[in-house]
Amino acid sequence: MKERVSEPASSVVKLVAAVCALFVLVMTARRLLLGVDFGDEATYVAVAWRFVLGDRPFVDEINLIQTASFFTLPLVWLWKQIAGDLDGVVLFLRCAWLAASAVLAAWSARKLAPGIGSGLAWLVVLPIVAGVPLGIPTFSYNTLASGFFLAGLVLLLVAVRGGARWSWFAAGIAHGWAAFAIPTDLIAALAGLVCALVLARERRIAALLGYAAGGVIAVAIFTPMLAGIDRETFAFGYAYTGGSGAWFTKLLTLRWQTWRLLELKPWAGAALAAFLLFAWLGRRRLALVALAAASAMLVPGRGVIDSSLHLFLTALLGAFVFPFVRKDPHARAVFVVLWIPGVIGAVVAAWTSGNAIANAGFGALPAAIATLWFAARFALDEAEGRKAELAGALVPAVFVILLVHEQRAVYLDDEPEQLVARVDDGPFAGLYTTPEKKAWLDDVSSAIRAAAPGHERIIAVVHFPLAYLLTDLKPATRTVWGLACPPEQDWDCDERFTADLAHFGARDVLVVELRRLHYSSKEIREQPAGSVSRAVRERFQPTLERGDYSLFVPR
Repeated sequence: MKERVSEPASSVVKLVAAVCALFVLVMTARRLLLGVDFGDEATYVAVAWRFVLGDRPFVDEINLIQTASFFTLPLVWLWKQIAGDLDGVVLFLRCAWLAASAVLAAWSARKLAPGIGSGLAWLVVLPIVAGVPLGIPTFSYNTLASGFFLAGLVLLLVAVRGGARWSWFAAGIAHGWAAFAIPTDLIAALAGLVCALVLARERRIAALLGYAAGGVIAVAIFTPMLAGIDRETFAFGYAYTGGSGAWFTKLLTLRWQTWRLLELKPWAGAALAAFLLFAWLGRRRLALVALAAASAMLVPGRGVIDSSLHLFLTALLGAFVFPFVRKDPHARAVFVVLWIPGVIGAVVAAWTSGNAIANAGFGALPAAIATLWFAARFALDEAEGRKAELAGALVPAVFVILLVHEQRAVYLDDEPEQLVARVDDGPFAGLYTTPEKKAWLDDVSSAIRAAAPGHERIIAVVHFPLAYLLTDLKPATRTVWGLACPPEQDWDCDERFTADLAHFGARDVLVVELRRLHYSSKEIREQPAGSVSRAVRERFQPTLERGDYSLFVPR
């Protein structure tokens, strides 16, 4: 099937798409300024920063999430060259993520235009920018894998439509990078390849070889960084995820998790039933209204997991919409190459993540976009020109507006209205948080910076990744996320603490002990004293002790 030039879109639909795109860009750009996360987001930067400082991948850092940092390392290095330090680096990476998302959306819109037109295609791809799963709008292993996975599937779609043969090769590169960011994404990527090969009418061997070559090259680029992988790396990753038994249990619980979190089940079911009835009767506009209502009711109302679960559940609606557009060859290609692998990707993301169903949205992004594409194509089956196009814009526009609303969820911080204090310096410079959290961060950060000169390395116990972004000291730990030794509690990982110190052999280490973490006004976590705390006091002496934290130097 040759890829056709997209059908002309009416000026009204183009205007609607342009207004929605501008709205999404402005609101998402505004969202970048909100929230300070000294845990997960600080870790994304800290892993790359330790490599900029000269530490070795898989030798000095053994956490498997480090593969994603190989993509952000050049950006962190560039910011250091521009700014001279890490002040403002978090906001810089957030802006880079938004720019990359906008480029991916624009490119995807062009490739998805056949069958629905360019105006509707722009609306269909806006979730790429509007969706902020888990409330962390930045480059992470989740967002990188999600973006590369989607890009690879779109390239496979272009390939099966008769596009350039190099599309198979480019898809292999994109999926190789997706699997590099999150290794388990390889399952979903290969599912996408199999689906695409089913539709490929000829030269399947050449297509397979091209895809494989792209994947090999994608990984080979990072070969020097992989040299340090050893048995300990895999053992740590296996133990940290809980072993295969936990994965199997997680797979079995995904269904009831989804059911429990969905709070408007009767209303969503009624709206879906109305869609099916109206679609069967040929009342397409009423069916689209019902479908938009069904999608709007798939909101769990649980904060940072809203957009992720919403993407996943909306993606599942595609199974009900596709039968009404299945005769269109473009729709069949989108279903096989985008929707099916996207659903598989959602299950894989939930199954292999410690966040379970909360991470499903990262894998479900292609399937959610496919569902919006089906809704747009469903409307165009009416022979009423502009009115049909406007009807096709309804479901994508409503869904995107809801995703923007769900951006209100800020990861490990307060409601947006309470984030009024601007951080003036440090890695979070330019971001807004609560006055109380800012004062706490300023106090801890200034103390660590003042104590850092003259030391060789720094270690935070048991969990405070921000400490590694406040100075030029290399970490004295093999995982900047924090001490971890499953199944033991983190504060009892004294063997890992002493083993990490021995690995680096540093004589003068600054130890930062956090006893209370001020995440938000609703969440202040205690880190109990355990065997790690005793080990610190046996080998180090305090130079500063306050209620929430203490600093130690060697005896």
